[in-house]
Amino acid sequence: MSRTLAIFVCVAACLLAAPGVVVADVLTDAGSSQAVLAGMPSYYWWGGCSPTAGGMVIGYWNDPDRYPFYDGDATVWSGDSYNPAGSVPTGTAAMVASWEHVYEGDNLGYDTSRGRGHYDRFAREANCIADFMGTDDGETGFGVIDGLEKFAAWDNPGTSLNESVKASCDYYLYRFASPSEDVWAQYLLEIDAGRPAILNLSASTSAHSIAAFGYLDNPGTDNDWFAVMDTWALGAGYNSEDPPGRYIQDGVEWWPWKPYDNGQYDSTWDWRVDFMTTFDAEPVPEPATLVLLGAGLVGIALRLRRQSGD
Repeated sequence: MSRTLAIFVCVAACLLAAPGVVVADVLTDAGSSQAVLAGMPSYYWWGGCSPTAGGMVIGYWNDPDRYPFYDGDATVWSGDSYNPAGSVPTGTAAMVASWEHVYEGDNLGYDTSRGRGHYDRFAREANCIADFMGTDDGETGFGVIDGLEKFAAWDNPGTSLNESVKASCDYYLYRFASPSEDVWAQYLLEIDAGRPAILNLSASTSAHSIAAFGYLDNPGTDNDWFAVMDTWALGAGYNSEDPPGRYIQDGVEWWPWKPYDNGQYDSTWDWRVDFMTTFDAEPVPEPATLVLLGAGLVGIALRLRRQSGD
């Protein structure tokens, strides 16, 4: 995947940069490193945190020639409103949670102001990320991997673009695994490879999914950080539900990386990393490649035909 990856090796001298932002408690070692993926979209919570976070990852990858997941500009958040008559949602909001998804939620009495909905697989075909994840009233659970892969393979019949892409996802677990996996090490590999990830987090009273797209790594310490699009605001912004100690620097919001610790939390919004969902995709063949492939197959067929006639 060809993406712009900004890598910064941080030494003690650069800790004095960014006036008004205290970073000395974050980057303390000369061996610290930082990486941020450029061009990460920012979406506002719609239909559920998991489909919204998944939508941001899809939006990052979207390319009409190589990774055509969405017919349009998936880096821009738009269309997040609901009308029972069927005119909205539109745009990237409809990719995350469609009118049909929200309408079914409306019929069930859900609060549709932020796209909470339902998917009745016996009544209609899935047509949005929330449908493919099986999201109900904003809750998704463990449908993230299956949902992202199936949405990627789905070709929207309402567009002229063939949006079917082969994608693969995987889980890396702190929680639900014995022994726990080294999720942080795998996360660094994902970012270095240009692939944002979905982090599934838990706090003392809630759970949440976010899109993660960068890291601050302090080897040998418990002082690591990740760049986050938290679905609660467009772009970097403070929110009452953010974890203690989070900060914003150069337009990037950073949260402390804290692995799940057997249900132990320091405060109400002390978000802990339960597990990570990775996302990768295979580029669709370019037209010229298909022409060459077709010509090659024709040539092989002619050769075989001539040999069989000898």
